[in-house]
Amino acid sequence: MGLEMRARCERCETTALPPDGPARICSYECTFCEACGAALGQVCPNCGGELVPRPRRAPAATAAVARAGAIGVGETGRALVHGLSDGAGERADGHADHP
Repeated sequence: MGLEMRARCERCETTALPPDGPARICSYECTFCEACGAALGQVCPNCGGELVPRPRRAPAATAAVARAGAIGVGETGRALVHGLSDGAGERADGHADHP
């Protein structure tokens, strides 16, 4: 399962955090903008865990997962790697997908 990619900082709540922009997260996905992360000393105020850079999600990856539809995580990964058009076991080039 992918990260939730929360859109707002949990501390200041005013900073919009786009999926492809910088943010800080802990292992529980508490999410903070860069400024609040620095002000907190890179320590999550909720769990005491380390705040680390959140991976950025490229817009193209978001679109590919959305096109794959509501399929299992393993299927989504295969869809992205093999270019499945609908996640139903057939590749975009019309050949059957064999795991």
